[in-house]
Amino acid sequence: MIGQDYPVSYVLNEYSALTLLPRQPYTLWVVEYAIFKTGGKQYRAALGDVIDVEKLPVEPGSEIELDQVLALSKDGQVTYGQPILSGVKVIAHVQRQFRDKKIRVFKYKRKTRYRRMRGHRQPYTRLQIADIVQEEETDGS
Repeated sequence: MIGQDYPVSYVLNEYSALTLLPRQPYTLWVVEYAIFKTGGKQYRAALGDVIDVEKLPVEPGSEIELDQVLALSKDGQVTYGQPILSGVKVIAHVQRQFRDKKIRVFKYKRKTRYRRMRGHRQPYTRLQIADIVQEEETDGS
């Protein structure tokens, strides 16, 4: 009988009849990722991710090394720094520099004719994560 080994899903087929479909067993996806800090914020990055960070002084098309790595997940094991992991770097390609959409900042005080309107566009750098490098620890003796 369907559903004895695995849980089942109830779905409607093209004839609008309720049918039982066996659900596959769950598989565990182990993803290598790093949590790093730049611009006063923390970001989680895996290989191939495209993330927007606070503006960095780099040219588009160049490569940047981010060495303030706070945590690293590799082979299902998470390693935390105290506060930063030494010998771990996130290497990213700089795709472009851009500014976010404009936000309006409106200050208002009633009964005093005080009104101020300002706009702000936050600058960002778009990075594509190329590699997460962990230097091998060598014994100096």
